[in-house]
Amino acid sequence: MTSPVCARFQESSQSLQVNRSEHGDSHPVPEAVIARAIRFMTKNAVPRSGVSLGFFCLTNIRTVVQRLNSIAEHASISNPNIQAHFCSEASAKHILSAWRPLCSWIKFLLEVDPQELHDFSKADCLFAATSSINFLSVVFVDDQPRQALIHLLGLLWKPGNVLHTVGHINDVGFRQGFICPFVTSVRILRSAEARDDFFRSTSSRMIEDISREVRSRLELLEASIFPLLHDHEAGQIHFKEVLRSLKTIIELVNCLSHDARHRSAMLEKNIFVIGVQIAVAALEDNLSETPFDLIHSTLRVLADSTLPLPYQMETLSQLIRGGLVHLLQFYLEYSDEEATVLGYTEKILTFITAHTSNDSVSEALHEFLDDNDVEFDSDLDYSVVFHWYLNQSYLADEGKQADTYLPPSCSSIQCSAHLTNAGSRAVIPCFSCKKVAYCSDVCAAEDWKLHESECEDSTAITETEMAGGRNLLPVSEEIFLWSIRNIAENFTFELFPGDTSPISLTHNGEVTHCDMRCVPVLYDHSSFTSYVMNGAVYIPEHLRSRRSSYILRAMQNRFHLRLVEFVFPYGTQVVIIIALLSRRSGRLPRYSVLRSFTHIIPNSSAIAPSRSAKPIYLISDGPLLPLAGRASFVRTG
Repeated sequence: MTSPVCARFQESSQSLQVNRSEHGDSHPVPEAVIARAIRFMTKNAVPRSGVSLGFFCLTNIRTVVQRLNSIAEHASISNPNIQAHFCSEASAKHILSAWRPLCSWIKFLLEVDPQELHDFSKADCLFAATSSINFLSVVFVDDQPRQALIHLLGLLWKPGNVLHTVGHINDVGFRQGFICPFVTSVRILRSAEARDDFFRSTSSRMIEDISREVRSRLELLEASIFPLLHDHEAGQIHFKEVLRSLKTIIELVNCLSHDARHRSAMLEKNIFVIGVQIAVAALEDNLSETPFDLIHSTLRVLADSTLPLPYQMETLSQLIRGGLVHLLQFYLEYSDEEATVLGYTEKILTFITAHTSNDSVSEALHEFLDDNDVEFDSDLDYSVVFHWYLNQSYLADEGKQADTYLPPSCSSIQCSAHLTNAGSRAVIPCFSCKKVAYCSDVCAAEDWKLHESECEDSTAITETEMAGGRNLLPVSEEIFLWSIRNIAENFTFELFPGDTSPISLTHNGEVTHCDMRCVPVLYDHSSFTSYVMNGAVYIPEHLRSRRSSYILRAMQNRFHLRLVEFVFPYGTQVVIIIALLSRRSGRLPRYSVLRSFTHIIPNSSAIAPSRSAKPIYLISDGPLLPLAGRASFVRTG
């Protein structure tokens, strides 16, 4: 049910007469209304904590709430995106002059014990406080009071201060977005500076509180889905309002997800799974009534949740488990009317496919396809490729193929062991950095001359990656190595053209580059000299000695070794694997991985795809299909 103050607010805001032809969508809050509220809060002190509230204090609280609501009534018909038309310059100066008492009153309204209010509603206090914080965030979006607003925002998210009722969501749907803590928070945390300030001030308990409130709001939307699909009576949430509320919630989650602690808490509560499930359920029986802009913006805000750096692969996995593919099927229904639909759908499917080399993504997609029948419209020219994208999760199934993954090779460049699938693993990791591993104590001691100079920096990077949710999981690295093995074994002619005799190697590029970020995969060649110069841009300083040792080893054994650099996608990051491939004897040239090492680049744009790179396609009886990170490399044609 809507609170009494909210109900009166709706009536009064509708009754305000505004000449919209003159003011457009903007109508500034009258200076007299703001001055009246400021004057009262300046003259009347905030009740002291721990003191029982008497009649006089309760009267002051009611008056403050009424004055703040009066501002909210006028703000409801203003355009909050036009700061200059939302509040006059004189009013802004007046607010700043009384900043401390104003914030003190808002803080009191958020913290007051409901039992001390007697017959006065805490919900009305929260309504006034939330709308006031939002109003201040619009007026002073780039000004000095940001720190105070962030402090108030922290209080707003304390347990009990966020209302989860159908009536409250309907209030927001009544274009009163500023009374919603999600809308207010997104507005304040939109800038990187504000987010950084907020993250510095958030404790572990607050992170848990916020994630719990987000989960509670999603559960309310989820519980309202099924009756609303069949009953549009008053008191229910219309499916369009469900989608709009969902967008606002996920926008806030995306803002908070720039911090690894917040992202981790959201993942623990399956926020992204539930978010996609709500969108799918809301659209399932209402697609014909859904405007394109609404479904497009809903899909985009969900897809954009993979953009913040921490735990991107885990986030993508949850989106897939929630039914992201179903959402794409709904989205494709608009392909005849909107030219951008096919392109954006392929962009998302390509992103998923390129990351099937990550185990969590591949497992999520595999499980989803096992449990759901996914069919794309056969009339679409893209349908064959769309199906191919999705079926990447079935290839290289870990459970059915014992030799799927290549055992990690010893990190010592001097190691003479030639590891095979049945051979021994490099099972002795460096105790400090966990970035290298050896097959024996002898190799570990032998490699220390090289590793000593890189271990300290590698340890610091490991700690940073773990804290920031950017760590490369060991199982993912094994899948990367599996891809390397298959490329080396089955695409010799494409990767190393003309390698039918040792003589032809002298006419070929000395270093091979394989960019797995793209679908199709791109490959190119360069000389050792060019690789030393260009690769220095993105190789970490502490790993340059190790890379140099690989280059030197390849130069000394041109007829038997090939140096290959693989670039794998990892969300907005890049995983670089530099590998030495050993040529095996036989009628046709084949290569196996002899040595490799891995490092992560936080920003994928640091490495631009080569302009001369060529695509690799699968050769089959049917059409040529693009090669992806976990594709089958076996020729069928």
